[in-house]
Amino acid sequence: MANVIVNDQNLINIANAIREKNGTASQYRPSDMAAAIKNIQVGGGSGKRVETGTTTSTTINTGLSRVENFIIYTEQLLAYGMMSAICKSNSEAIIDVCTYYSQWGQKDCMVHKVSSAIEITGGTVKWIASGDGQDFMAGATYKWIAIGE
Repeated sequence: MANVIVNDQNLINIANAIREKNGTASQYRPSDMAAAIKNIQVGGGSGKRVETGTTTSTTINTGLSRVENFIIYTEQLLAYGMMSAICKSNSEAIIDVCTYYSQWGQKDCMVHKVSSAIEITGGTVKWIASGDGQDFMAGATYKWIAIGE
């Protein structure tokens, strides 16, 4: 790594901007600034965070301490099963399922509501819906978005 000269005033300005955003009077070393910036809450101070990832597992650790909303979907239509779902906490979910799939391109898909599609414990989401095309699609990778704290 190359050595560079940094103007003290630039570091002071960065530290002042961090203090202004997080409402503290903390002192920052240059090595602390990246972490402090990453931890700045955005979105009106609501404390909400968004985490994303991919999975082939029905149990997903989101990295959040509490999940309020959860979206999961696949961009692959490989077989019979769940293609996407929008869930609010442990309540009703809107699920898009493929109930029939053939290698010749015939696909029967539908959208419906289910009362218990996911089980949320803290930041862990478990897909519990099954039957009627609600299971994870065999061989599919799902992308997910979790919103919470």
